[in-house]
Amino acid sequence: MGKEKSGHAERESILLLTGQLSLQAENYRGILEVTPERIVLQARRAQIAILGQNLQMEYYAREELRIVGRISRVEFLQGGGV
Repeated sequence: MGKEKSGHAERESILLLTGQLSLQAENYRGILEVTPERIVLQARRAQIAILGQNLQMEYYAREELRIVGRISRVEFLQGGGV
């Protein structure tokens, strides 16, 4: 795939949801909250809340992470970000 002409998609967060069992996130800015029921990430334009049961961060690095557990919902919360 080529680069977006406007450049908007270049640094947006990318979420890959595999069923209800895992979520991989790329290009996030920070981790704001981690509990077994809720993980909140800071994205560029919003916060992303992953809700479910037995949620765990399987791994995380500067720009990529993987969450496992039983994911029931993903919410985009306005506010925060640039």
